[in-house]
Amino acid sequence: MINQFSIKKQILLFSVLFVSVFNAQSIEDGVNFYFGQKYDSAKEIFQKNDSGDGVYWLGQVMIAQRASNNDVRKLYQEGLVKFPKSKLIKIGLSHVDILDGKLAEAKAIESAILEGSKNPDEYNAVARAHIQAGKKGDQGFVIEKLKPIYDNNKKKDVNIPLYLANAYLYKKNTSDATY
Repeated sequence: MINQFSIKKQILLFSVLFVSVFNAQSIEDGVNFYFGQKYDSAKEIFQKNDSGDGVYWLGQVMIAQRASNNDVRKLYQEGLVKFPKSKLIKIGLSHVDILDGKLAEAKAIESAILEGSKNPDEYNAVARAHIQAGKKGDQGFVIEKLKPIYDNNKKKDVNIPLYLANAYLYKKNTSDATY
């Protein structure tokens, strides 16, 4: 009888672990959903992820779903209280600043963050903020920040050349958009 009980316990434990492993989704999974425009699936993942990256990407989903800038700003401000060192959340706030027409303030924050940074995620986030903001963003700023990174690290991050090309295309300088 004890043996059967043990086996049942082991099966139950294995089942719980199996379900947990397959239900746990990463930031990367959420980002893939985001870029695939499956925003509800991405949002679900980011809401469950208690990290600065999760907060940043949740805000990006909110922007994509056209949430109010005030709601996105509130999310990022609350995220900074919990994750005060998160550079991505600060870039997220600068994204909202760009959308609110505060380009100079956003660029000052972004320049300070990117100074000496080697993290391609930070460069990509800045580029995404300006490109997604359309005419409110500064594509010249994106080119200025991404071009040296691209020249020095051509194959390390696939998004850098994509954002760089988008910035050139947006500026209608297509002769330089061959990355």
